[in-house]
Amino acid sequence: KINRNRVITVEQKNNIIVKLDNLIDKKLPNPLGITHKGYWIVAKTALISVETNTTLKNIELNKLLTESRSIRNISDRALVLVRIASIDVLQKQKRIDIMTEAFNLIKSIPSTYDKSNRFDETWEVWLSIDKSQFNKHIKLAFQDLISNFDGKFNNLRSIVDTAQQHDKLLAESFVTLLDED
Repeated sequence: KINRNRVITVEQKNNIIVKLDNLIDKKLPNPLGITHKGYWIVAKTALISVETNTTLKNIELNKLLTESRSIRNISDRALVLVRIASIDVLQKQKRIDIMTEAFNLIKSIPSTYDKSNRFDETWEVWLSIDKSQFNKHIKLAFQDLISNFDGKFNNLRSIVDTAQQHDKLLAESFVTLLDED
């Protein structure tokens, strides 16, 4: 039977989800590359986002959150948490809590370069949740990078550029602080 309207039936959707789930389990993690389950967790999170049963979705997401917290590399753990929080089917407060956890992990990354890159991964997610949370956290990130300034302006330039795109006054205040230092 030809599906002329190109509408995916529930059965077809479920078959696709099962096939993707099996593929994720078969291919991730890759023992020749990154061996922790970060990509597996992110892929499973994306699949769960299409689940219609809210109770099942929350149970599975909580399992993935627990699994993500076992990733030993702080930078990778933070990135996986950010990716989980980017799924907009979660309740707003849950997303804020996950992002706050990720943000605090990012602040503990010793390399300023890596820290700056991970901060950059958070901005669009914060904006999708709440602009006031974005403003709060970009200020905190800027203060953190200033207090650990390593002489390289690229890390600060990135955060000022991001602020400029979303809040010109905030970007101007960052530039004023840089001029004073």
